[in-house]
Amino acid sequence: MKNLYIVKIYHIGYLKKVLFKDHKLDYIFTGHLHINLETSYNETKIITTSALGLPLGADPSGYRILDYKEGKLSYKFYPI
Repeated sequence: MKNLYIVKIYHIGYLKKVLFKDHKLDYIFTGHLHINLETSYNETKIITTSALGLPLGADPSGYRILDYKEGKLSYKFYPI
């Protein structure tokens, strides 16, 4: 994996115009959307983690642990 960025998504237009245009991103991890979501845009995986305090909809409260070893990234969500 060449690039690992952790960013807040304020507006999807920003991502399309700046990050996706000028960079090859493998993953984007974000939060504060109060939902659990895994999706992709082009070849970039976008993973958002629900809130610890007040998730919206049917998604449970929880946290996600990322592990990067020997050039490989893994991640897992843990509901609480």
